[in-house]
Amino acid sequence: MSSGRVFRFGPCASESGRERRPSRLFVFLHGCGATAQSMIPIAFKFQARFPSAALVVPSGFDPGARGSGAQDWYPTLGLNVDNHRERVAAVLPDVEDLVRREQTNFGVPAGRTVLIGYSQGGTVALESVKTPGLAAAVVAFS
Repeated sequence: MSSGRVFRFGPCASESGRERRPSRLFVFLHGCGATAQSMIPIAFKFQARFPSAALVVPSGFDPGARGSGAQDWYPTLGLNVDNHRERVAAVLPDVEDLVRREQTNFGVPAGRTVLIGYSQGGTVALESVKTPGLAAAVVAFS
C-alpha cells in the first residue's frame, strides 16, 4: 500500500573501502504531516553510531492528506479516542509487509531489526513490534 518514496541507505564502507553486509536494519517512521525526508538527518545520526546498519526511511501511507507533500501513516481527519486504535491497526499489515520486504532485501533478520518512530511514526512503531518476530526493538520519541 506504500504510495510514497522509500529511501534506502546501505552500511558505510569499511575502512578498506570494501562494501559491508548490513549487521542491523533500522526502519525510520516519520511524524504526522511530515515526509520521509524529514527523518533522513536522524537516520544519519544513527548510522554514525552504527555504521554497519542499513537504513530504510519510507513515506507514510496516507498521502496528500495535508497537501504540500506531507504524509501521515493513518488518516487524522476526524480522529478521536473512539477510532484511533482501529486506524492504527488498519496500517499495521502494510508496515509489517514493508519491514519484512526490507529485511529480505538487506538480508537482516528480525532479531537485528529496530523500528524508530517520531510522533505518529512512534505510535505505529510501538504497535508494530507487538507482531511476533517482526523486530527486536523499538525507539519512539516525540
